[in-house]
Amino acid sequence: MDHEKPPWKTIEVDLSKFSGQQITLLLESHANGWNMVFAYWGSFTL
Repeated sequence: MDHEKPPWKTIEVDLSKFSGQQITLLLESHANGWNMVFAYWGSFTL
């Protein structure tokens, strides 16, 4: 966690090109060299 910035990041992704289609949406956390990598997702809406 970057203690100098807000802990929550707001991300918006335009999925309109998939309108009318069934897709699989994956939310993943990938290690970046730290020994304690974690992620939380809140208020997930489509």
